Amino acid sequence: MRSLKRSATSYLDQAVGHKRKCSNPSSRPSTTPTHDNNTDAPLKFQRRKPAQHMLHAEVPVHCIHKHASACALLMKICCSCADKRPITHAYPMYVDGRGIGPSDDRSLHYCFGCQAYWGRRRSHPEHNVPSLPSLGLTEAESTCDHIRVCCDNRTFDFVRSGDYNLEQLRHEVSLLMRCNASDISVMASDSGLSMASESSVHDAAGQIQFSVNYTADVEMCDA
Repeated sequence: MRSLKRSATSYLDQAVGHKRKCSNPSSRPSTTPTHDNNTDAPLKFQRRKPAQHMLHAEVPVHCIHKHASACALLMKICCSCADKRPITHAYPMYVDGRGIGPSDDRSLHYCFGCQAYWGRRRSHPEHNVPSLPSLGLTEAESTCDHIRVCCDNRTFDFVRSGDYNLEQLRHEVSLLMRCNASDISVMASDSGLSMASESSVHDAAGQIQFSVNYTADVEMCDA
């Protein structure tokens, strides 16, 4: 009996000793890296290439009413240029006790700066401005209401509006470039704008090239 028990115990010990151990293959590297401390070779890092859409950044869109109206909208354009509603002669307005009724004030829900700005322009129609604000900004792909301005290796996109001329556009570019408007001259233009505001119409997209004449005594403007 002792011999059988002893032989069975030795057989179990051998079976346990030859038991294979399992491990998680993902927790251990397949190959062990070897480092040679005697070599001073620099480490090679492989830079990841940027995405293709990050190489071509979109040009921000500006408007000429942003500085004049002191718009509080957190965008490069004012409330009027960001308004996508079609231009009509009546807009819905809520009145206490009556409900929703028509109103001819398009700037009713604009910020305080834009409301005051367009209110002054509506009350003074003799300043050669349209009675209605400019067309709203539609999609970024539709360039029929945009003007691209190139000035000193910088590019700006402006919302085309029927209430400004080339002189006002040059003044707005001078604020963005932080220089005097008198130092900016027109090199080329295919937008159809002139110095008179009557010629500013909503036609095809155009491009204007300005050049800045920097002098030693240039007075910097505050943007």
